[in-house]
Amino acid sequence: SSGGAANGVSGVGPARMEPTMPHTILVVDDSPTELKLVTKALAGTGSRVVTATDGEEALAKAAAERPDLMILDVVLPRK
Repeated sequence: SSGGAANGVSGVGPARMEPTMPHTILVVDDSPTELKLVTKALAGTGSRVVTATDGEEALAKAAAERPDLMILDVVLPRK
């Protein structure tokens, strides 16, 4: 037999669950109302939410934070 556990080989078992970092979401909108609405909607997801209010700030935060997801307004001031 070539099975690991079947022939008494130790060290084979269930995979350990490593703690995972929360996903980072960058929300970009120049409307404070829309920004607050989307941020509140994401609050219960366990994700870390980062916000920006214009294109220039969004580019800087995207470079610094390396978000897993970006939610963007279609028309933004500054870049």
